[in-house]
This record gives sequence, C-alpha cells and structure tokens, in this order.
Amino acid sequence: MPVNFKDPKVIKITVGLIVMLIITISWYTTSFKKNAAEIKAKSDDLERLRVELVEAKRNAAQFSTIKAECQRIFEQYKALESLMPPQRDDPEFLNKIYSSAKNTGVLIRSINLLASTKTDFYISNPYEVQLSGTFSSLGSFLADMVNYSVLTTFSNLQVAAKREGVFSLNSSMTITTYSIPQEEILQPPEALKLEPPPFVPPKYEKGKK
Repeated sequence: MPVNFKDPKVIKITVGLIVMLIITISWYTTSFKKNAAEIKAKSDDLERLRVELVEAKRNAAQFSTIKAECQRIFEQYKALESLMPPQRDDPEFLNKIYSSAKNTGVLIRSINLLASTKTDFYISNPYEVQLSGTFSSLGSFLADMVNYSVLTTFSNLQVAAKREGVFSLNSSMTITTYSIPQEEILQPPEALKLEPPPFVPPKYEKGKK
C-alpha cells in the first residue's frame, strides 16, 4: 500500500525521524566510541524496515496481477460452461438430430447412444450416428449441428458413395456433447476469498554490539 505523505500521522513520523537523525548526528560526533555499536544497530533496523516495505509492495503488485488474470480466465471458463449443461440430456439431443436431419434433407438410418466418459472436469457424451444424403445435405447437417446450443464435436467421420437410390452417399460419425457435473463447476474468484499472502519479513541479523 503506497504511503500518503499528506497524512498528518506520516508527517509527524517523518518530522520525528528528522529530529532523531539530527540528535543522532550530534551524539555520534561527541560519543563515537561509546555509542558506535548502538548506532550501527539502529541503522540496521532502518535498513531492515526499508527492505520489508519494498518486499510488501512487490507482493501486493503480484497479487493484483494474479487476481486479475484469475478473473479473466474465469470469464472464459464461464463462456465455455454455458455450452456444457450439468447433465446429459438424451431426449433433447436426439430431438435436435432428427430436427436437423429433416431440415437439411438427411435420412437418419440409426443412432446408438454410447456410454459417457469423464475426462478431467467434464463428461463426454457420444452418439454414433449413421445417415444417408448428398454431399450438400451432409454439409448442411453438420453446420446445423455445430450451431446447436450446447458444445458439439464430430469424430470418426466416414463417407461412402452410393450408386442407387435418392441419396448419393452413406455416412457414419460420432457426435459428442459435453456436460459439467454440478460438483465440478468452478466458483468465481471472489467466492474463494482470495487474499494477499501474509508478508513474512526476510531473516535479518542485527549488528552485534
């Protein structure tokens, strides 16, 4: 915390230090041999306080930087979290698949619900989908699914051409949604009650008398 030199208390302390310095100088010149050790100890104490003040300011600056970075990352996390519901919703997602297929002219041949797997703090919910369509309708279907309100990814995409029928290709893929269990949801930085680390002054040995 910066020192406010306009504060009356600070002014009194400063004036007091100046007066003490003048007295010390007079004392030093008249009683050098007798008081040299004590004056050395006082000087060492002042130097120790200066070091502690600099260290405290440095720690406070680091804490503010770390806290700001924590808040920035948390905001990015919340944006991602909004795309990952707390639990798997099969009826809702299946309805989305069939709706997208109907709107884009794709025929769903089969959907197999695969087991969820937990990775780090989130859960992957895969669906194995087989469909028929054209290159154009398949592209439209994938684009529509990507724009779904929850995070959706595609893997194991395979396409095979057809020589007969209305559709020119068959395709299979794994479509995965993601969820975050309630107990895994991160709390905001302010809920963690982040406080600056307590200042521990460096070890310092006073001058020997």
